[in-house]
Amino acid sequence: MLQDEVLYEPVIALDGGVDGLDFYRQIVREAPCHLCSGGLLGLEIGDDQGDAVCALLAQQCCFDSITRHCDLRGTERVVLAQRTAVS
Repeated sequence: MLQDEVLYEPVIALDGGVDGLDFYRQIVREAPCHLCSGGLLGLEIGDDQGDAVCALLAQQCCFDSITRHCDLRGTERVVLAQRTAVS
């Protein structure tokens, strides 16, 4: 059951496939084509998605820093990944 505050979102924004990670897979796969050297990718995550999203990013060998950040309630809400800087 969805929380009331997300009911205004388009259905496509709420349907991430069977495991909820389909859009993350696509974003992570395409990110290297859109990020400059040292660029940041920020992903908002849902409850209990931190481990899975970090694992997807770790499989994409172009990120050298992956960090998790909490919202004001202490819930993990954002994963940041920095693309490896090319000198």
